[in-house]
Parts: sequence; C-alpha cells; structure tokens
Amino acid sequence: MNEEDSLKIQVTLKNGILFPSEYFQPVFCKPKLIPLKSLTLEKLEKMQQEALEKLEEIDKNNKFNNIENNKEITNDNMNDNKKTDVWSADD
Repeated sequence: MNEEDSLKIQVTLKNGILFPSEYFQPVFCKPKLIPLKSLTLEKLEKMQQEALEKLEEIDKNNKFNNIENNKEITNDNMNDNKKTDVWSADD
C-alpha cells in the first residue's frame, strides 16, 4: 500500500500542475433523419385538404343549380311578360 499511497501523493495538485494526456474528440454517430412534418400534422393537412375539396364540389353544384333555377325563372318571366298587366283606378 505504500507504493499506492506514494503514487497518489505524486499525482495530486499540491505537488505540481497536472496535464491530462487524453484529449476529448467528438464522436460521430449516424445521422438521425427527423421528419419535417409529424404524422399527426400530415393527417390534419390531409383532412383539411379533403374538406376543402368537398366544399369546392358543393359550391360548384350550388352554382350549377342556381344557374338552372335562374334559367327557369327567366323562362317563367318571359311567359308572364306576354300577359299585359292593366291597372285601373276605381272610380
């Protein structure tokens, strides 16, 4: 044990400055690929896109139906225009 104690005494800072012989070097690992978007975010975007497509389809159908209804109304108005509307005051 005397040898170990003497070795410990020689290595302490009280006897002098210690210089470590090991140098830290970076350890390179395999790169981990991180997705730019999470799965839940992708699902939400997909759901929003589907909802927008459905709304656009509904809007197109409504516009088409409105155009057809307007044509029917104008045809009815044309038939009504043939009748003369005469107003007379009651005496």
